[in-house]
Amino acid sequence: MITRLAPEARGVLTDAIDRAHRLGHHFLGAEHLLLALAATDSPAGSVLRESGVTAQRMEGVLLGWGGRGRDRLDTLDADALTSVGIDLDAVRAALTDSFGPEALRTPDPVRGRFHFRRPQRFPKRGNGMRFTRRVTECLDQALRGRGADDSPAERAGVADLALVVVGLRHGAVPSVLAALGVPAGRLATAIRARYPDAA
Repeated sequence: MITRLAPEARGVLTDAIDRAHRLGHHFLGAEHLLLALAATDSPAGSVLRESGVTAQRMEGVLLGWGGRGRDRLDTLDADALTSVGIDLDAVRAALTDSFGPEALRTPDPVRGRFHFRRPQRFPKRGNGMRFTRRVTECLDQALRGRGADDSPAERAGVADLALVVVGLRHGAVPSVLAALGVPAGRLATAIRARYPDAA
């Protein structure tokens, strides 16, 4: 399936995997595809950034939902604690040493678990990364929308992938776009305008 993507779209997929790893996620979700699309130098990436969907803002949203770097002590004012003799970094290190790195992670209040999906639900792909069902569906839909076969002219490109990802109605992507205040319909229209031959 991945070999039927255009080289630029494969680059987006590779970047999405790298960005998921950097966020400390052991799965590839559609939100990681959107993050990589926002960072690409393609016209679709330009549309996303011009609309306010930047990699930096998206990472802020994802980390705020319980990704790496967010723990129960992050809301404390380190300077205020230092002024009364408490070293927040020393407290964090002691807790992590005693109870493990997950001890300080903020659980999802609805499920009582971390916000992100547990990785063991998804089959492993390259680099030990697990693709969510939604990512597999996005790739498949981008390929079907292009009618992609083995000829280079018919491979699904960045535009096809971007239109599928911003068109998702369920999962993390619509939530990220809502958090950023960006309507998905407006993004899709702007992407189509930049790629006249897009599906």
